[in-house]
Amino acid sequence: MSAFPNAPAANPGTTDVTVPAGQTTTISPGAYNDLIVNNGATLILEEGGYDFGSWNIHISTNVYFQGPTEVRIAGALTTGPNAVVGPDPNSSGLTASSIAIYVHETAQPPGGFAAQFGQSNTLNVNVYAPNGPITIDQLTQATGVFIAPQVLIAGNVTLTLDSGF
Repeated sequence: MSAFPNAPAANPGTTDVTVPAGQTTTISPGAYNDLIVNNGATLILEEGGYDFGSWNIHISTNVYFQGPTEVRIAGALTTGPNAVVGPDPNSSGLTASSIAIYVHETAQPPGGFAAQFGQSNTLNVNVYAPNGPITIDQLTQATGVFIAPQVLIAGNVTLTLDSGF
């Protein structure tokens, strides 16, 4: 198998972003370290470019994008059950093809992943993980495109193409 094309480099900063449980936080484009969105919380990303060390999105959370956005993650991306990752419901006309997430984690199976999406997620994004697998758990509605050397999709997942790549 030939190598995947390079993805834009991730250059994370040193400041962590933690959204407390049940709270809403809005951030501006920039370089951040690790992102943690706790249970029941909402993170809103303004239009632009972002660099992160990793993403850890907990149970029943929302990660919304207000405009076309490119996210570069040096480590892994994980979501818990019932997470929503996609356009802000208040941003009309924004689709999965306008949101690109590049994940650089190099972990490999068994047990390793670049991006792991939990059960019953709603995803409206484009994800490119050139170095490691993407997993999408059962009962997820995924719109966009999910590209990696290995993409593992559980049962009862609905995939809809909306590519920005």
